[in-house]
Amino acid sequence: MKAVEKLEQLQNQFGVWTEADPAVMEAFGGMVQASFENCAPLDAVTLELLIVAVAVARKCEPCIYSHVNSYIDAGGTREALVAGLNAALLICGGPGMAYSALALDIFDQLKEAKEQQ
Repeated sequence: MKAVEKLEQLQNQFGVWTEADPAVMEAFGGMVQASFENCAPLDAVTLELLIVAVAVARKCEPCIYSHVNSYIDAGGTREALVAGLNAALLICGGPGMAYSALALDIFDQLKEAKEQQ
């Protein structure tokens, strides 16, 4: 499955969860918003890069898709992503390499799709 299709599938799943328990998703959304509003002195690109590295370390594939997309939207570059993923690889070894490769592939696919729009 292509990254764009997988991201859409995951976003639909998040919507299903929102319908199932709107109060929890509203609270989660509030936490996300507060985290981004209180992340100074980090900019959005740096924060998203950190989130991607943690998602790779935690092996959270839905998180990787979602936050690689947000990283691109924030203006993140491939070179900086590789540098950030090196930290996950250092901490996680082989699994970090596998999920870092996935994150980089997702970046390449989503970036190309956005450039074609």
